[in-house]
Order: sequence, then C-alpha cells, then structure tokens
Amino acid sequence: MASLGTSSTLGVWAVVVSCLTLLITGATYRLYLGPLAKFPGPRLAALTSWYEFYYNYFERGRFTWKIKELHAHYGPIVRINPHELSIDDPDFLLDEVFAFKSKLDRYEGATKHFAMSDATVFTVSHDLHKLRRGPLASFFSRSMVSQSEDLIRNKVGKLCSRITGFQGTEQPIDLSLAFRCLTTDVVTQHVLSKSYGLLSTPDFSPAWFEAVRESGEFAVVGKHFPWLVPLMKDLPRWLIRRLNPKMVRYMAKSEAIQEQVAGLVDEESGTKKLQDGRETLLHHLYRSDLPPSEKTASRLSHEGIVVVGAGSETAGIAMSFSTFHLLDNPDKLSKLRNELVRALPDPEVIPEWKEVEKLPYLVGDSMSS
Repeated sequence: MASLGTSSTLGVWAVVVSCLTLLITGATYRLYLGPLAKFPGPRLAALTSWYEFYYNYFERGRFTWKIKELHAHYGPIVRINPHELSIDDPDFLLDEVFAFKSKLDRYEGATKHFAMSDATVFTVSHDLHKLRRGPLASFFSRSMVSQSEDLIRNKVGKLCSRITGFQGTEQPIDLSLAFRCLTTDVVTQHVLSKSYGLLSTPDFSPAWFEAVRESGEFAVVGKHFPWLVPLMKDLPRWLIRRLNPKMVRYMAKSEAIQEQVAGLVDEESGTKKLQDGRETLLHHLYRSDLPPSEKTASRLSHEGIVVVGAGSETAGIAMSFSTFHLLDNPDKLSKLRNELVRALPDPEVIPEWKEVEKLPYLVGDSMSS
C-alpha cells in the first residue's frame, strides 16, 4: 500500500513538473526566441492573449484604443499578443507587406469568432475566398441593388410613417433603433425573401438588438475559446435561456435562416423566386456557377446569417451617426435641408435614387461643401 501511495504521488509530481516545463518553455520561446520576440510591446501581451482578452471583454472592446496607446509609446510596429503585430504605418504596409504578395491568406486566428469558417468573410484561403466572393459581389452590384429600389422605398416610407406618428406626442423616439429596424427589414427581405418586420414593432425591437450586441460580445469569447461556440449551439435551449436569455432570440433567428436555406437547397431546380420576380441572395448563390460543395445548406445559411448581420447593423449605425452630426451642426443640417427642399419639394413623395444621387451636398461633392 505504501509503495502504491508513493507511486501515485510521484505520478502527480511528474504531471506538475511536465506542465511547469511546458509553461516555462513556451514563455521563453514567446519572449526571447520566437520570430516576433524582437518587436516592441508589453511583455504581458507577448506572453499571453489574456492581455487582449481583458481589454476586449472586461473593458468592453477597449483594446482598439489600447493599441493606439501602445503605438504612441512603442512606435509604428507593436506586438499586441503572442501571435500578432499591429502596424501603424501605411507606407510600410504597401512597400514591405503587400508589394510582393499577389495572394495573401487570411490569418486563421481572426476567423474563429462564430464557428462559421465556410462563410466568405471568415474564409482563410485566398483562392477559396475569391471563388466565394464572386457571386456575392455580383448580387450586390449597382444594377442588382437598383432592382430592389421599390422595396427600399417601401421600407423608408414605413419608417417615415412611424416617425410621423410620434409628432404631437411627448414620447421620444430612439432613432438608432428605428434606423436599424429599417436596415434589418430591408436586408432580410433582400437576402432571405422574408422581412423580419421590425419596423412594425411598437418599441422598435430593443430586445432583438440587445441580442445582436450580445452575439458580438460572445464573439470576443469565441476568438479566445473557439470550442465554446459549437458547444453553445449544442446546449439545450432551456439551459441557454438560463445562461444568457438574450442569446435565445438571436439563435432562433439564425435557425430560421437555416430552415429557409434548407428549404431552398431541397428543391432540385433552385429557381423559386419572390412573388415580384426578384431573386434573393440565397437563390442567387444556389443558381451560380459555384461547385456543389459550396452550395450546401450549412454553408449558404452561414452566408445568409453573416450578410444579414453585416448589412443591418453597419448601415443602421452609420445613419445614426450621420443624424447625430447633422443635429450637432445646425449649419450643415440647414444646408442639407435647403438642398432637399429645392430638389424634392413634395415631402410626401419618396424620390428615386437617380434623382437623389444628383444632389451634390448630400452625396459629398467636395465642390459643394
């Protein structure tokens, strides 16, 4: 029995010593021997990615600002984690990094956030990204988007009606939510053939956008702990509701997209269209010349989820920022309003884009500012 206990103790010590050896060896390599060891930056950042995780998770996305501080202290090239450099020198990037590279694969560490490596934006291989990007680019070309102008004008008209409904009341309107409802309804109709109808909700669906924000915060965790993302997808819904109630609604929307795609891929011809004849993005991809391996239900659903997220939040927030700066600069607001009144005298008629794009101040003509 004594020998058995001694053997067990020795085994524990062997494990402890092995772990310490690995940690010390890894730390020595990162700090002194690795290819990035010669670049300046905080020692803690070179030693562990927890440095980045702290600022992005506990400081809620402040790592970008921290990188700016690091550049001010260390110079134009800074080591920001064990595997990455930040370069704040456009000339160096053009002359040294990109000048001799006709093809560059994406850094794999930047693609693990959502466990959707088969979506175009998370594709690592240059050649595969080029293959996947082609049909996306053609779908969002000017000519294709112009075919959906009536859809966009219809949604804009709905937003205007909602805003008008607040006139004469003391109830404030959250324009940031309203704008994101507009862009979400447009992009879901355009991409999936079925609008989410957020513009019709009385409160402009703050719970939905909280869930979207939560998914962005979860992406920070996903980058550092990629095994958590597929685990979350496999957990029972009741458990996810207990752990993070806001994620349930977002996951439900993602699953709805997957069901729509599955229904499309199950059709042999893939020619189903909207009632008015417009193709959705999913139809466009399915009918493109992509190989069959690129038209699976899983990949197309991931593509749809990414495009809906990118096309709704970004455009909606841009509209919010533009509104803030116009209200914060009355002279610019007055100049824009006067231009609109002269060119579009009837406020009840939403103009066509071909008329709006001629307005110099609105579209940013430098001669008009």
